Formats: sequence, C-alpha cells, structure tokens
Amino acid sequence: MLVVSLAATAFLTLAMAQQPTSAPASGASQPSWPCWRGDATQSGAAAGTLADSLKLLWKFKTTDKVQSSPVIGGGRVFVGSDDGNLYALDLATGRQLWAFKTGKEIKASPMLLGETVIVGSGDGNLYCLAAADGKKLWSFETAGQIWGSAAAFADKTGKPRVVVGSYDYKLYCLDAGSGKKLWSVDTDNYVNGSAAVDRGRIVIGSCDGVVRVIDGESGKVLKSYAVKPHLGEGATPSIPGSLAVADGKVYFGVFDNAALCLDLSDGRKVWSYRHDDAAFMGAPAIGSRFVILGAQDYRVHCLERATGRRVWGFLARNNVDASPVICGDKVVIASADGRLYLLRLADGKRVWSYDVGQPLLSSPAVAGGMIVVGCNDGFVYAFGAVK
Repeated sequence: MLVVSLAATAFLTLAMAQQPTSAPASGASQPSWPCWRGDATQSGAAAGTLADSLKLLWKFKTTDKVQSSPVIGGGRVFVGSDDGNLYALDLATGRQLWAFKTGKEIKASPMLLGETVIVGSGDGNLYCLAAADGKKLWSFETAGQIWGSAAAFADKTGKPRVVVGSYDYKLYCLDAGSGKKLWSVDTDNYVNGSAAVDRGRIVIGSCDGVVRVIDGESGKVLKSYAVKPHLGEGATPSIPGSLAVADGKVYFGVFDNAALCLDLSDGRKVWSYRHDDAAFMGAPAIGSRFVILGAQDYRVHCLERATGRRVWGFLARNNVDASPVICGDKVVIASADGRLYLLRLADGKRVWSYDVGQPLLSSPAVAGGMIVVGCNDGFVYAFGAVK
C-alpha cells in the first residue's frame, strides 16, 4: 500500500519540493521546508517573512553534535545527529515523536517524499523510513559515506526517483518505492554535496571540480564542465558543497576562494568572484537580485546575481560554513562563532542575533516564520516571532 501511495503522491510531492511552503491534503496551510535548501533547484529561498526579533521556542537534546540540516513538513521536524539517529520532532513543541538508529553519524539533511523520509548515513547506507513512525521500508548500501542529501524527481511515467551521491565517487539513482538501483554515474572524487533537479536534468558538482548535467531518465551524462579553466593555473577547483540552479545557470562556490556562475547550455563562465581566504564550503542562496554565500573568511558575501559584483559583506566571528537562507527582506545565517544571525538583505546590516555558544554547522530550515537549526552542542533549536 505504501509504494502505491508513494507513486500516487509523486507529482504532489515533487511540486511541493519546488515551493518552500505548501498546502497539505487537509487544505490547511502548514510550514514546509521538505528538502535540503528548501526546493529541488536548491535555491535556499524561503517563502513568507521573518519578524525583526525572534525568541527561542524550544530546544531538543541529542547525544552528539547536530551538523545535519533539518527539514520541516506535516507539523514535524526531521533531523539527523552525529549520535547516528534520525529524529522526528513535533514542530510546535520539539517533543520527540520517534528516532531511527543507523550505523554511524548522520550529517546529511533528510528529504521528505510523500509519506516517507529519506536520509543518508556515515555507514554508507541510504535509508527510506515511514515518516509517521520511523519504520524502515528499504535501505541501499554504497561503498562510502553519504554526507549529502538525497534529491527527488519523477520519471516519464510519474514514478518518483531518488538521486544521492556517495564518497565512493558515484552518484546513484534509485526507485523511490523499492530502493532498487536504476543507474549510477562515476566521478573522480567524493560527491560531498547534493544534486539539484531542473526539468528532468540532474545537476551535480563534486570534489573533482567538475559540474555534470545528467539525464534523469537514462543516467547519461549530457554535459560536463571542468571548473579549473575558469580559475587559472595552480587552482584547487574542488566543489565541496551543493550548487543551485536558476534560469539555465548554475551557481556554486569552490574551495579555492571563488564563486562561479556558469551557463548550463555550454559551460560558459557568466561571472566569477574571488576573495582572499574565502573558501566557500556551503551552498549559495539565490534571490531575484542577489546571490548570498558564506565563507571561511568569517564573512557572508552578497553578490549581484547578474554580474557577480560584490554588493555587501557581513563579518561574523568565525567561519560561515553553513548555507544561508533568503526569506523576504532578510538573510538567515548560522556561523561557527555560535551565533544565528538575521541580516537585512538590502545592505547586510544585522537585524537580530542569538548566541548559542557552540559552533553552528547545520544550515537553517526556514518555514512559517520559524527557523530550526542544529548545533555542535547536540541540541536542535527552534526560533519564532516574539508575541
């Protein structure tokens, strides 16, 4: 029954993955951030707005660091921990609903798909669980750690498929109902980030410094673009994080102190942005005018989307390895300095911040005026408007 239900809800779920806020079957609007970066193109853009001042609503304690990035859906939060568990929490209260134990730490963000939640583990397995109670439905074993989130798309018949990268130098495509492998693509280094999905195409960057565009149906590599020619001799072109796709272009950061925008049709460099000591480990957030990235120079960088020109920078007190989120007129940033920041999108001025006291490497989930984020102190924190 579950597989039938999953296939029947494929188009609804994949449409939901394109919009950070969705309406459940009941018709009542609920906060939703169903996958890594909020949508299938990995835009990092949240619907709605955030208040200028937030308060701590609840926190939930795990038994190790929380570097996994949460997802939100159906009134619940799903998040992994370095203690090896995937947790399901009540969004309103933070109360634990269930936990599922894997063989090693979970650093990957989960993904909601229909009635299931899918997550990779450091034990090399991708797990598909029933979202209602955490019951294991299937697992798929790779030969390396899975640190990136899974992504989903529908094939030509409407059946949902799942793609995920592994440290075994491969990107896998699986049938979402059974976990059966449909195809795989080899890379020349770790696949640390997550794949973006754009009109049936899978777009993935890897630590070999190559962006690949793959046909989701067949697994054929349609195009591959090496980053190094755009960076110059002696460059380290590794793409350690995820990328974002918008309007036929791909945006991403590299370890060698640069961010790039390439045209997906021919690999042409639209722009590049360089900054000393600014290794970009996280994914960009894409707005209508701006691209926002965090970096290891302790800064948040705001670039003009069309040209890559620097608009503003915000200086934190430690690395900004977590990926930012744009929500309305604000940017949400988590930093290794232990602070969660709200910045004004127009000029990068700090609007609000909260000092957790331990590094924040988890990227925030933003939905319904709330922010949920994990911390190295082992807690999951939820913030909302002051009433």
